[in-house]
Amino acid sequence: MCFLLIFVALSDEVHAENFSNGTEYYRQGNYSAAYKSWLKYYENNPNGFVLFNLGFMVEKGLGTEKDIDKSIEWYLLAASLGHSGAQNNLGVLLYENRTDAESLQFAYSVLALAAKSHNLKALQNLAVLSSELSPNELDESKALLENCINTTLLECQPFSDHFKLASK
Repeated sequence: MCFLLIFVALSDEVHAENFSNGTEYYRQGNYSAAYKSWLKYYENNPNGFVLFNLGFMVEKGLGTEKDIDKSIEWYLLAASLGHSGAQNNLGVLLYENRTDAESLQFAYSVLALAAKSHNLKALQNLAVLSSELSPNELDESKALLENCINTTLLECQPFSDHFKLASK
């Protein structure tokens, strides 16, 4: 029993060290090492902050290949855990890479979730996006948002459809 407690304590220290090392590597500009440290940390400690960091690094191509689809996946996971920065960045990526009206409605819903958490950038981005939606699209976006609030984010349509595509 004593061995198990010591092992668990040491294991937690190693995981915390991976996160701290990732932060230090990032500050030093060693993005590849930061990405690897945070990825290793994520394997045992999935949380919104580390998922947001991974999404940001993949979005910008810092220490890893730039991949908007993978970035959307990381942000979606972080957003589902309530990280308002990830919700904002996800909304912006969906807005910038929109392919149809549904993408704009999806972006609206994610930005609105972030805005509900008092994320000022999301409030600004939501205002810009709202001005581009027709009254009908705005109504549909608000209905989607209500549906998403009443379910978990990953179960919400079209979030769940997008997540299935992104995780392939």
